[in-house]
Amino acid sequence: MAKRKQAEPVARAIELLSKQSFNIDFFRIGPAAGGPVEFRNALREMIARPGAGRSVFLREGRVDFHRGEEHGVIIEGEIGRVRTHDTPSIACGDCSVQEIELEEDQGITERTAFLFDRQRGVLVLHSRREALSASRICELLDLVAKNREEFFEYSVILNPSAADDYARMQSIREVSVSYTNEAQNMRQPDQTTLGLLKSMSIVEPEILTVTMSAQRTRQSHLSIAAVRRFVAKALALGETGVSMVNVRGYVGDTIRAIDLIEDRLRVTVKEEVRGRNASYEQRRRIVREAYESKKALL
Repeated sequence: MAKRKQAEPVARAIELLSKQSFNIDFFRIGPAAGGPVEFRNALREMIARPGAGRSVFLREGRVDFHRGEEHGVIIEGEIGRVRTHDTPSIACGDCSVQEIELEEDQGITERTAFLFDRQRGVLVLHSRREALSASRICELLDLVAKNREEFFEYSVILNPSAADDYARMQSIREVSVSYTNEAQNMRQPDQTTLGLLKSMSIVEPEILTVTMSAQRTRQSHLSIAAVRRFVAKALALGETGVSMVNVRGYVGDTIRAIDLIEDRLRVTVKEEVRGRNASYEQRRRIVREAYESKKALL
């Protein structure tokens, strides 16, 4: 009997070990609204705020800045998207369900670890569908910085091959974008995108796919500047707002098709996690190691 009792904690510990995947994405903070320097200053202000002062309400709900620290040109930390409504329940072994009891000022936080390199103007983010996207982090820091006319902007960093081909495209023949319902939360859409989002609000599709093509003659092409603006706005939505962004055009004499979702610079690692969630220190290390592994490309 004694042996059986001693085995129970060991079995429980084994149950709480799992292999989990971590996706780390890279973004470039643009020059708008003071660029990387003012972006850093807004992060500094959040770090300096005490306790509840780090809780901010955005259009989609509450965001908590859990922690942050600065070392030279690097700021590392953790931000959470707080769910105060439609929170998950506890699934019991007998298939019954229990509600999670929360106090009035409590919620469920979906945390994401980040690293910001002010010198390179690069934001590195542990990408999780449930957590805060790069777009929402910019929105948070716009509020902190009191940006009214200009806003922080970011762009997805592509892997070197795709980035080089996209930059060298001298003739774009086709662009395709698939929007999800989340796209309707886009800030400051350009006129082309604004018309599409209005259509979504009327028709209410789950996915809206838009394809714009030039005629089949070699001389026919789309406006490169307009396509790049259109694509940048789409990518700014993150993977919750846009599920496909494809561009096809000529690089030299060769037609090149670029998938700007799949071709982004991303590090994916699998690690053993103790407990139900990776600790902040583990996620912070994973983000830092991903950054160090790609630093030469940034």
